[in-house]
Amino acid sequence: MVGSTKSSPTSCGGRNNGFCVVSLTIPVSEFSTSQSVDVLYGFADEPDSSLIAFPTQLSIVQTPAAISTATPDSTLYSVLPFRGLYPGDSFNMEVRSLFSSYILTGVIDISVGTDLLITNVEIAKAPSGDDLFGNNDVTKISDTRWAVILAGQRQDSPSTQTLTQATDELLLTVTVRVVPGATEASAPSAREVSLSLRNDGVRNVRNFQLNVSAASRIGSRAGVTTGSGVVHIVNPNTVMGLLPYINGPTEFLRFQNIASADTSPIVVMGVTRRGSEVNLGSQAVCAVADGTILQATGCTSIGPTSTTGTARAQETGLDISVPSLSLTARRVPLRVHDIDLNSIKLTIDNTNLKPIAGMYGDVDPTCNTHVYQRTDVRVTATFSDGTESLVDFDITERVQLTTSDANVASISTTTHEIVGEGTGTANIGVQNTGVSVEVTVPDAADSDNLIAVIGLDYVVFSALGTMTLSPAGPSYARDTEVTVQVGAPTPASLRFEGDSARVSVSAVLEDHSRFSLNEANGLVLESVDTEIITVDSTQQRLVVPVDTKGGNGPLVRAMLRPAGACHTTNVSNKAQTDINIVVTPPVANSMQVTGVPSFLVPVGDPAAAAGADFPTQAQLSASLRFTGRTISVTSDARTNYTGSDDSLFTVSSSGRVVANNAGRTGSGTILVTFAGQPVNQTVTVVVEKYQSLSIRASPFPVYSGSSSVDVTTLSAIECSTPTTYEGARFHVTMTLTNSDTKAISTGLTFNVAPNGGVLSETNGVLTASGSTTGPIDIHALFASQQTTVPWQMSVTNTAVTIASVTNLQLHQGGSATTTLAGGKGSANGQLRYGITL
Repeated sequence: MVGSTKSSPTSCGGRNNGFCVVSLTIPVSEFSTSQSVDVLYGFADEPDSSLIAFPTQLSIVQTPAAISTATPDSTLYSVLPFRGLYPGDSFNMEVRSLFSSYILTGVIDISVGTDLLITNVEIAKAPSGDDLFGNNDVTKISDTRWAVILAGQRQDSPSTQTLTQATDELLLTVTVRVVPGATEASAPSAREVSLSLRNDGVRNVRNFQLNVSAASRIGSRAGVTTGSGVVHIVNPNTVMGLLPYINGPTEFLRFQNIASADTSPIVVMGVTRRGSEVNLGSQAVCAVADGTILQATGCTSIGPTSTTGTARAQETGLDISVPSLSLTARRVPLRVHDIDLNSIKLTIDNTNLKPIAGMYGDVDPTCNTHVYQRTDVRVTATFSDGTESLVDFDITERVQLTTSDANVASISTTTHEIVGEGTGTANIGVQNTGVSVEVTVPDAADSDNLIAVIGLDYVVFSALGTMTLSPAGPSYARDTEVTVQVGAPTPASLRFEGDSARVSVSAVLEDHSRFSLNEANGLVLESVDTEIITVDSTQQRLVVPVDTKGGNGPLVRAMLRPAGACHTTNVSNKAQTDINIVVTPPVANSMQVTGVPSFLVPVGDPAAAAGADFPTQAQLSASLRFTGRTISVTSDARTNYTGSDDSLFTVSSSGRVVANNAGRTGSGTILVTFAGQPVNQTVTVVVEKYQSLSIRASPFPVYSGSSSVDVTTLSAIECSTPTTYEGARFHVTMTLTNSDTKAISTGLTFNVAPNGGVLSETNGVLTASGSTTGPIDIHALFASQQTTVPWQMSVTNTAVTIASVTNLQLHQGGSATTTLAGGKGSANGQLRYGITL
């Protein structure tokens, strides 16, 4: 396909039971290449904040009015915003033509990604119900690929067609279904629809002497006719329509003057007739439909205004046009929710932040400055677009919290917690709202105001708990209240070396409030026995060491010991706890050893020489098999390899087996064990060596089956001048002591006994120049070894006759041909043929 486009649903009102109609146009020009471009698809509906399955995009395609002189309002393309498709949804995609010439035949390939299935392909029909095309065929290759052949009908008396306007012709309707298991995390290629008009399946006719009835052609006109009747084909790179979209949220929260609002980038792309995209952002003009609630920065970004206003139906949009290209403007729908300033709530969990007994700030060398409690804060508000409301929406991280006295209570910029700093009261508020809550910090000098740590709590886990949604979804109506619940953490399973678990520790105060501990505020973790478990205090991680001896019970101790001169011990005798864990070293079910060779040959043996290449060494691989897990231990220092006979072969600590260099043969065993595991495996290693070389000869030149024919006599060929003799090719085989054989073809030399110079050998091929008085002995030599028995060859002048001439061919320029081409008197060729004796 020379070009393609992105597609969009043209109607889906109210989701229409999840079934959408999608229009797609295939532009084709010159048929010089075949391309496939991603096809986006989606769901045209009210903006749906709960839709999670597929990406937010916009579609294509608009033929500009300038292309059509007869009906300026006609369009081939339409642009609609859409949100996405749910798993299980289906949609129809119309495949329409936009061809630069008439096409008599066409082959269209349709393929989809792994998140999609093609469930049906229907060929378009005329309004009367008759077939539009003379011949057609639809072939389902797989659930994700179909092929369609369309063939028009030529007629004997074609009429002349004059192009007067751009047209649009429906070819196919393809039904696509999203697989139930599709997820938002899938790669984009899993959600692509690709259409390709195959280059080798198209017959392109550029003259217009065609029958123009509905059954005569595939394709339509893509050009305009001047007054003189000259047809102008639209340049394939001409921008045909706009593809604008918002690359971010399309529903905004308007905070008025209490917080800055989010903005989303604006992207303006043009779609060419070829189907490629062109960035038109620098040429585009963007205008908001309602400047009281939306504001755009050129065509770069858009967001809500910060001015106050009365809440009303806030569904609006952004109008995008490119005046320089005379393209039809497009509107991207947007929605704005206004904050209800009277609904803002500030909730502080603890408004009485006491000094913690035994914990001091290091800035005071007298150790009289205590560390105080800290507490969580939450800010919520209700937003409305005039018809729908988001009630008690958490905006804690969006607003600016203030304190009337930072020396009494400060606000953490990272955790948004309220932190006690010194004696007094302070108002904690939300900037520009008048909403505040008073916080009290009592005097640390009065011991009755101190709050003590009464214990430490801990959780040991390997993963966070499963997060569940209620209702489960995945589809939700607008404004559905969804509860998110996180289950209990996954308990730690500490078995194999390197297994690890996280430890979360918190200090419990007298009022049963808690604060999280880490290395920065004084958490110390110690292993009771490092041969069972080790500790990484910084990461708060427990790790099973190498060769753990296993154990259970209080194996780790957690303590609250803040750093600094004011802290010499725990902040109280309750500020420590033992952490109970279980470390169970696994017992292997078996040991597996692979890589055992069928045999080795001694180092330096002729069988190891280049050309024979029998192995002299091998690498073993060892692994321990546990229930549900296999661990490689090949190079582990605890893996032991014990050979039974070092004079036959040696084995290294990493499992490398090397045969001897003394020519010894036989078999031995290797026992593979692993320290601390009750399993082992014994493997057998066999050492063989070179035994003999053998030689034979077959006819040359070769023919089918010739290699299995032995030849001992070379005869003269009848009628040859000068006399030409048959040839032979040698075959050399090595045999080992175990009778294993291998054909040797490199590294060979041949010794031809004195023969008066009538026999010669080149690259294993024997030729003769005269007859011999008797058999000639021929030996092969390889790696200083000679064949045990020679091959005897005789040459006779008794001629063999030619039975037939075969494979007669004319060759010119190195290849066979049937025509001799070139200038008179200068072109030449060569006749080549074979003979059967």
